[in-house]
Amino acid sequence: VNGADVVSDMFVADVVMFGTAINACAEGRVWKRALRLLSEMERGGVMPNERVYGAAIKACAASGKWEQSLQLLADMEAKRMAPSRRCYNAALSACHKGRQAEAALQLLDEMRLKRLVPDQVRSD
Repeated sequence: VNGADVVSDMFVADVVMFGTAINACAEGRVWKRALRLLSEMERGGVMPNERVYGAAIKACAASGKWEQSLQLLADMEAKRMAPSRRCYNAALSACHKGRQAEAALQLLDEMRLKRLVPDQVRSD
C-alpha cells in the first residue's frame, strides 16, 4: 500500500467540496462539468443542498443554458427542496440570455406566488 492509496481511501468528498467545485464551474462557465459534478455527487450518496443547486443553475445561466436551469429548478422541487431567490434569479438570467421571455415571465409568476423578489427585471 502506497501513500497515495491511503490518502485516496481517506478522502471523502462532502457537500462543501462539491459546492466549491460547482461554484468554480459557474465562474469558469463550464456548465457541463457543473452538471457532471452534481450527478457524481448524487451517485456518491452526497445530497446536494440549495446552495449547490444554485451554483449549478448559475453555471448553466452563465452559458445561457436556460432549459438546463429550469430543469434544475424542477429537480429541486421534485426533491421537496425550495429553490431560493438566488436560484430563481440565476434561472431568470439564463432565460434572459436565451431570449426566453415566456419562460422568464413564468418564473416571475412563480416567484411572486412564493413571495420572492427578483434582483432586477430587465427589459432590453
